[in-house]
Amino acid sequence: MRTEAIGVNYIDVYHRTGLYPLPSPIPLGQEGAGCIEHLGPGVTTMRVGDLVAWSGVAGSYATHVVDMERLELWLEAVAHGWRDVPNLIGKVITD
Repeated sequence: MRTEAIGVNYIDVYHRTGLYPLPSPIPLGQEGAGCIEHLGPGVTTMRVGDLVAWSGVAGSYATHVVDMERLELWLEAVAHGWRDVPNLIGKVITD
């Protein structure tokens, strides 16, 4: 997926400050929203161009993310604006 927006999660701050240490390099970022650019053979539930969002995917600050197990189609939410979706995911999960 091509990343269009990311959420800054409190856990990222904890990793960067060393409160919750991780081995280097630290894959920062946990949630994001974007667009599917490529699909593997046999994938039938999604299409190239679908708008998607994800949470719990280490390294979500990257330009591209690959983790189909945590991918969700959030078409309606994404349609309202890329910038809000990653923050909404964290809010929904923690409430």
